Amino acid sequence: MAEPPVMSLGVLSLPEVGRLFRERRAELLSLAGAIDEADRPRLAVYLRGGTHIFAFMEWTRDVLGDAFHTPGGSGIRSDGTYYWRGDAADYVEHYGIALPAEFVEHARNLDWQAGPLSHERMIEVNDELEIEFHVRVERPAAPGAEGRAGGAGSH
Repeated sequence: MAEPPVMSLGVLSLPEVGRLFRERRAELLSLAGAIDEADRPRLAVYLRGGTHIFAFMEWTRDVLGDAFHTPGGSGIRSDGTYYWRGDAADYVEHYGIALPAEFVEHARNLDWQAGPLSHERMIEVNDELEIEFHVRVERPAAPGAEGRAGGAGSH
């Protein structure tokens, strides 16, 4: 049985690069300071622990105050329930950018540990987000699937 669709964390889920994400500066500023300083480190650990769904080779720069740079920052991570940008942890940690209350409760219920996704769930999330973002991403074969039909490159 397929799991429910993954949910967005709003602006912190947009896989926009460079200039496109810089255009979100005002929106990000309007969300700053919403997360209590005591919760920021735990949320950042959770966000950094998500499984990479889309990895982009780029170096994102903080669009608010140039406080950080993140390798692959516009890439997408997920815990199987929510998805977010790779640099979301930095925006939460440095600026307390607002996150949905349901997500914060979800992370708290998982003791602030995102944990890895199964290969099957990772593929489900990947397929769902390919449709959401109108992209097609080549994926590697499942472990042990070398030489079987349906592996990488057989799309």
